[in-house]
Amino acid sequence: MSRNHLLNQLWEALENPRATLLSGLCLAAAFALLYTPLLPWLSPAWASVLLSGAPIFRSAYLALGKGRITSALLISVAMAASLALGEVFAAGEIAFIMALGELLEARTVARARRNLGDLLALQPPLARRLTASGAEELVPPEALHPGDCLRVHPGERLPADGTLLEGHAAIDQAPLTGESLPVDKAPGDPLFCGTLNTFGAFTFRVTSAGKGTQLHRLITLLREAENHPAPIQRLADRWASRLVPLAMLLALFGSLGCLLLGHAPLEAIRRGVTVLVVFCPCALVLATPTAIVAAIGLAARHGLLIRSGAALEALASVRDLAFDKTGTLTAGRLTLTDCLPASPSLTPDALLARAASLEAPSEHPLAKALLAAAEARSLPRTPIVNFQALPGRGLLATCEGLPYRCGSPRWFAEESIPLPPTIAQALERCQHEGKATLLVAEGEPPRVCGLLALADTPRPDAPALLAALKDRGLRTHLLSGDSEPAVATLANTLGLDHFQAACRPEDKVTYLAHLRAQNRPVAMVGDGLNDAPALKTATVGIAMGASATDLTRAAADIALMHDRLNRLPYLLDLARVTTSTIRLNLTAALVINFIAIVLSLAGLLTPVTGALVHNLGSLLVILNAACLGTRRALRHAP
Repeated sequence: MSRNHLLNQLWEALENPRATLLSGLCLAAAFALLYTPLLPWLSPAWASVLLSGAPIFRSAYLALGKGRITSALLISVAMAASLALGEVFAAGEIAFIMALGELLEARTVARARRNLGDLLALQPPLARRLTASGAEELVPPEALHPGDCLRVHPGERLPADGTLLEGHAAIDQAPLTGESLPVDKAPGDPLFCGTLNTFGAFTFRVTSAGKGTQLHRLITLLREAENHPAPIQRLADRWASRLVPLAMLLALFGSLGCLLLGHAPLEAIRRGVTVLVVFCPCALVLATPTAIVAAIGLAARHGLLIRSGAALEALASVRDLAFDKTGTLTAGRLTLTDCLPASPSLTPDALLARAASLEAPSEHPLAKALLAAAEARSLPRTPIVNFQALPGRGLLATCEGLPYRCGSPRWFAEESIPLPPTIAQALERCQHEGKATLLVAEGEPPRVCGLLALADTPRPDAPALLAALKDRGLRTHLLSGDSEPAVATLANTLGLDHFQAACRPEDKVTYLAHLRAQNRPVAMVGDGLNDAPALKTATVGIAMGASATDLTRAAADIALMHDRLNRLPYLLDLARVTTSTIRLNLTAALVINFIAIVLSLAGLLTPVTGALVHNLGSLLVILNAACLGTRRALRHAP
């Protein structure tokens, strides 16, 4: 086993929480023996110096090698000076407190490992390629090339990007575009790798395969976002370049001043060392992680999983909040919104019952939504015969001796079936609102007897949520892959400030990057795989924890574990209160250090008592963090 490998194992062992615990026990034993006639070199505090101090000395050495001055350097100097004076307990106490702060910080800022398994699994392992004779052969997607013709059956995912040649289908494109409804595809329409064929068999020609597909571009976007993180550097280290020289100058001038005032050289050196000890940023290091640990615990009680302290700190500065549409601000499932008969003699329930009877054999998502609506109203079904599905158009069937057709308005227009004025007006309104529409006609020639419209409706708590966010000074944005009418209708209904429709994953990334370029920190809330790059690009990514995919949760900094959007205002309040608590902690720590420096220069503190007094700042920091939940803004969580 190599020397470097052994050293790496040693450093890993010293940075283990068990080593910190053992260091604390040894320091407690040293404190119990502090005023006994025990020789300094026999003090148990030496164990604390070795266990907790060695990694700090190493950190300072490595940072200096890279030309950086960190708080570890000041701590190392204070420990070395204390040891030189025989104040082993003071050195051990400094080392333990700093190791404890590092441990808390490591536990709160560590992020879960991200993987791209969900996206990669969207590509099927085999593709049905058509040979020159028209037979099917199973080949891996890697063997595909532009120009190949593939066959896709219902329930299968597409192995490449392409253009539909023969047949009709309803394609679920949600993983790539976030569209809430499967899209009806006809010959000539584009198709994308990883999307799901929900209805109909078809043939398509490959235009892009392998790394050139939309799916792999989405994966690339996510990887690029992961490789450009924006971590929040620890405040103690940001200030270290000023703290270290200042502490050393104070210690030096303090010692020289004592010599000029006639104090003995050893006493002058002792006072200078005491200044270094009390100046150690223990409370400064603990200020952030202790408050964040408390905040993460409070968040967990309210169904909020916060993956990092940096995310919580960044959320406090957010002034823009972007939402995905489907499954986030909406329920993510189709609901019947309009059921309009063409004549007063036909009731809405009768129209719905007839449409549900006609659609009962169909596998189309719209048919399933109609059946669910009819079942919710306990409407009876009428037997049908001569059922015929026409992919991309609708269906034909006979019910109670009358021929019926039910399908898309485009099909009715192609067949030149006239619409009653009331139905034509309602159809125009529903299409303007982005709803999926179906027409029902009976007889021969066909006479339109009614219109049915379905849409993905807003969550019940969405209006109150957006009002609460505006009360907190946030601008709201809606980013969706749906059509502009559907997105505009939702944005206007809920009162969002801005919206953008027909967003591909890269469009959402560009939109958020533009906001950040304007120095506007932005949070993004989403649930789909197509939202993952946007969640990584945003200052803070928030995932709907229950409905989101594993990849989306891994890409997010925060997860709403029960999809409770009404937790967002509490989350923002928690982030802002936590940040103000951290600032208060930092201020208290600096004030206590300043007072301790004055007392040290006056000779009222020794290195040992100075170490104990400066820990008062650490204690106050911990107590203040423990009281985080009692803050006024957090007492009334939803």
